[in-house]
Amino acid sequence: MSVYLKGWLLLGMVALTACQPATKPKDNAHKDTTSTPKPLAQLSQNLTQNLPKYHLHIAAAPNVKFALPIIASEFKEDNPNIDITYSFAPSRVILNDVKDYRQRYDIVLADNQVVPFEIATKILNQASKTFTYTQGELVVYSKKYDMTSSPTATFDGLLMDNQPFSVVVGDMENLSYGIATKEWLINQNLYPRIEQNLIVIDNFLQSVEMVNANQADFAIVSLGQVLNDSRELTVKSASQQHSYAVLPKNSYPAIYQDGIVLKQSDASQKFVDYLQSTKAQEILNDAGFLPICQQTSLLPACKEKS
Repeated sequence: MSVYLKGWLLLGMVALTACQPATKPKDNAHKDTTSTPKPLAQLSQNLTQNLPKYHLHIAAAPNVKFALPIIASEFKEDNPNIDITYSFAPSRVILNDVKDYRQRYDIVLADNQVVPFEIATKILNQASKTFTYTQGELVVYSKKYDMTSSPTATFDGLLMDNQPFSVVVGDMENLSYGIATKEWLINQNLYPRIEQNLIVIDNFLQSVEMVNANQADFAIVSLGQVLNDSRELTVKSASQQHSYAVLPKNSYPAIYQDGIVLKQSDASQKFVDYLQSTKAQEILNDAGFLPICQQTSLLPACKEKS
């Protein structure tokens, strides 16, 4: 980060003397002994080095695996004295980890609202500590089928043709994305018709992996998860095909992802504020999430909402 300095004032002392002898001074009498001013960049660097150092450890849900490192890097540019490390795990795993090792993390970023609330009420006894940092989007993902048409029409067509197919989904009773999935299926009049085709799993992260491994034909998952996985797979195999359809936002309940600060500090508060800023929300939006819109936000997704 650049430190802007408005100016440096060099103070000097002028010694006044009187009655100097009229003799000619020696050649070295006027030798300049003034020290050379340090360059502005060096002075700025010295000031930065003198700031107290902070370290934040963030535990986060895997569906922000692509966005969080970018956000942390941008945050570091503005706050060079704050170092950030992060680890990714399912939210329930993070919850159990916090129960056993509360001092391990400064901030938790979950993929739901339940886990941060449980940490706040059952571990910290401070329900007001949670905050919303993004909103998820649901997609129907497939490697086998072209998802350019409506997912509802795709499922209807398979049912009418009596074709066997399978759809992997997250726990529809306890996971936010799974609960939203069930609501979407009910709203599309699909749930009772394809209930026998559903593969319900506890580890939501395995959904995309199962489709990629041909263990399921479809997955109803987080857009952020698919985009993150697609970027990783593009590096591994450029020829692998991916197809997904984003479901209309008004066809299922909003999926809010909340966080909680475990260790209150100026550094942790700065990061939370940055995470909710327009710049960080734009990064999350590009990574497959809906922004948490502030009144001053200029993001297109926020304008659509207003």
